[in-house]
Amino acid sequence: MRYLLYLLLLISVSLSGQNVINSYTFVGTPVESKILISFAPDGSSALTGYNVIGISDRASFSLLDNLGGATGISGSVSFTWISDNSLGATTGSNSAYFLDDAIITSWYWQDATGGTITLSGLDNGKTYTIKAISSRAGDVNRYVTMTIGGVDQTIEVDDNTSNLFTYNNISPTSGEIVITLTRLQTYGYINAMEITWTP
Repeated sequence: MRYLLYLLLLISVSLSGQNVINSYTFVGTPVESKILISFAPDGSSALTGYNVIGISDRASFSLLDNLGGATGISGSVSFTWISDNSLGATTGSNSAYFLDDAIITSWYWQDATGGTITLSGLDNGKTYTIKAISSRAGDVNRYVTMTIGGVDQTIEVDDNTSNLFTYNNISPTSGEIVITLTRLQTYGYINAMEITWTP
């Protein structure tokens, strides 16, 4: 959590003719520091606050926070076969948890064994919350399962803009969290992800 801090110095003249310095500190609304990821085709446009990761960078990528600051956290994605598209569902009004431009793109795979996303450089003294979305426009009857720490969550991807994978209070092991993704029918998708932490 970051705070915007302002210091205001007012210099006034007292009745005795001496300068008097008054100092006032104003603390603004707290700004939450988090990591946002959009999984996208190579050459996709930048998206404010997001790490737009092109598929050719999947072996290793560094992650900035939503304010553009370095986090020391990196990611890597490992699948037997994976490709990309821009066929995710959108709201048309940016009314979902993730921006439309973040979820219209995705990486998708066909292999039933799926693959992994590994987050590295994490602080073992912190706990993390991970939210993510799998989405494909249309009635495609496809489901994706995410597994973290042995806990499975499954969502239907059809026209999905609101159903999220949500994992709270995850503790890293040796600075890493491993996320496993598998599909239930034909193809699986990963569109966007958010990572937050405490304290």
